[in-house]
Amino acid sequence: MNSNKRRYIYPSFGIILAIFIVTTAAIFFMLYETEKTSIIDSVSIQESNLISNFDDIIHSEIHQVDSDIRLFRDQVNTLEHSTSLTDIENFAFNLAIQKKNYSQIRYLSNDGDELVRVDFYKETPLVISDSLLQNKKNRYYFQDAIQLDFDMIYVSPFDLNVEYNSIVTPLQPMIRFATPVIKNDLLDGIVVLNFKGDVIRDKINKLKNVSNGKLLLLNKEGYYFVGANPEQEWGFMYPEKKHVSLKQESPLIWDRIINKKDSQFILDGNIYTSSIIYPLDKWHITSNSEEYDHQIINFKDHKWVFISLVTADYIEQQTWKTLNRYRHYFNSIALILLIVLWITHLIYERKKATDKAIRENLKKLESQHEIILKQKKRLERQKNTLLRNNSTKDRLLSIISHDLISPFNVLVGYTNMLHNDYDELNSNTSKKLIKQIDDTAEETLDMTKRLLMWANNQFKKTQINMEPILISDLIDRNCTLLTRQANRKEIQIINKLDKDLHIYADVDILDVVFRNLISNAIKFSHEHGIIEVSNLHIDEDKVEITVQDYGVGMDSITLSKVLNKNTHHSQTGTNNEKGTGLGLQLVSEFLERMGSSIDITSEKGKGTKISFILHKS
Repeated sequence: MNSNKRRYIYPSFGIILAIFIVTTAAIFFMLYETEKTSIIDSVSIQESNLISNFDDIIHSEIHQVDSDIRLFRDQVNTLEHSTSLTDIENFAFNLAIQKKNYSQIRYLSNDGDELVRVDFYKETPLVISDSLLQNKKNRYYFQDAIQLDFDMIYVSPFDLNVEYNSIVTPLQPMIRFATPVIKNDLLDGIVVLNFKGDVIRDKINKLKNVSNGKLLLLNKEGYYFVGANPEQEWGFMYPEKKHVSLKQESPLIWDRIINKKDSQFILDGNIYTSSIIYPLDKWHITSNSEEYDHQIINFKDHKWVFISLVTADYIEQQTWKTLNRYRHYFNSIALILLIVLWITHLIYERKKATDKAIRENLKKLESQHEIILKQKKRLERQKNTLLRNNSTKDRLLSIISHDLISPFNVLVGYTNMLHNDYDELNSNTSKKLIKQIDDTAEETLDMTKRLLMWANNQFKKTQINMEPILISDLIDRNCTLLTRQANRKEIQIINKLDKDLHIYADVDILDVVFRNLISNAIKFSHEHGIIEVSNLHIDEDKVEITVQDYGVGMDSITLSKVLNKNTHHSQTGTNNEKGTGLGLQLVSEFLERMGSSIDITSEKGKGTKISFILHKS
């Protein structure tokens, strides 16, 4: 007996252990994936906010330079050159103390000579003596700035300070702002503010304290202003480092970043969050010279790329760090799960036969229930189809008996008259009868086509095929097809649609819509009348199309009858033209299937205006 129990217990325990291991692994994997996803989402949101804040910080700093350089220029303008260089030096010295954002503040003559120069050296402003002043005539920023009109401001690229044709060390990153000085309507030189690039770098360093990754600032060519390490930076300033750029090192990443204003994506487990920054795009620079405004001060030339790189290793570290906090909970859950699995196995063995019978009965009941539900749905669909088809059949028979039999009787009467009295009829009378037969046959054919189209739509529900359409050509084609009908009343159809207007619709359905609307407009217009087809742009995506006549119009009661889908109401035209009364109903149904709706404005004796809205392509 004990031997039998052992044979039962050992295999069962092995199964339970396997289930426990698999279940534990699955739970752990779900916890890992859930926590990793949560960390990625949290980091992504945090880095997006950080990138956005940096954009605002940069614009705030650059905007302050605008006020400072204009203030400095105005101070120079108000002082005489020969007697007030000391006053200008004092003003520049005080400006340096107050702002602390400028490594140099200078006043240069027309020839590029430094007349006043204040350097911010070791956190202290220093007025440079005359013997150390330099000539900057050959520097690019002087050559560009000296050409500007008054009140225009030149902004240099973000680069390193160069003295005596050499890069100053330690490195002094800066942006130079310069504007002309005008005295007595004559150019008197320029003033220059060297904005310290370290101000921007300090802002980035502060943001690093709240960032989860590495913060990088690059120019529009992919070179680093601020890199992951100093060796990466300022590659465009050193010939031997021309290859050190994100554009050359990782072209795939660079293409995804540089082509969008703001982007965020995950590649190889790393989270890249970036923003294209135009530091001058919110800076209002006025100028009377449109040429310089575009050629020299084009804010899109000042294009920076700010990137947050959160590595896959950081995400993994944070995920495991969080999971370690759940270790005790996980161990307790695993133990409980093992006990539950063991008890479940014992219960399962005892109730195996009963459960099997229950499952079989449930499957039978579910199968029968599904069969009943399917039969019920099929019967409901058949019922609705029969009701709709029966209603359509009744309307079809009503129209045939009411509107189609009558013109056929007229045709039979005219043809009998021609047949029986042909020899007694003169030429004019015969032509009139033939003309009447022709007109009646054409109206009857038109009514039959509309009736068949309506019936086909009711029974088959024509497939919608949306595509771009040049709507003006569609109107011209319909006007050509309806020329004969319009010429009988000498009616002019005017196409006022924009010639290049493209809309998104089903060309066959829209063709039917316009043919019905224009045909109805002809039918209810007086002789020598006008029909106008026009458009009104609602917004960038939608346009309103209008077909308007100035004929008999309708009162509110007639209009409600025409649009009532449950009734059949037809009217004769101004020349007793016949109709099925289905034209506007067909138009309304077709427009609804394209996501639009018909809007009718009509007044008795003044005409009818029919409008609907379509999407532009």
